[in-house]
Amino acid sequence: MAGPMADTIRVVCESMAIECKLSAFPWRRALKMTEDGDVDGLFAVVKLPEREKYMYVTEPIIESAYGVFVPTSSSLKYSAPVDLDGYTVGAYGPSAASRALEEIAIY
Repeated sequence: MAGPMADTIRVVCESMAIECKLSAFPWRRALKMTEDGDVDGLFAVVKLPEREKYMYVTEPIIESAYGVFVPTSSSLKYSAPVDLDGYTVGAYGPSAASRALEEIAIY
């Protein structure tokens, strides 16, 4: 595991003098493992009511945001959801990204 979240978790574990094993799983399996109590923690998680039924979600450790990515040849200049009118937008789901798109989508 690599990146700012993994690095942060390693530092916290080291400061607590505990051994932490970080493993990667497909997202749905990781959520199920957390719900079933098969793992002690999960990152990076968005606080959602259905998740709070079976896990404690801390305040954000690292702030992140979603961006719009297009080919360099695209004429799209995004500044507001209306700029996506007429475009097809993809997002991995179910995820916080797909939920965010649903909130701004006009069907």
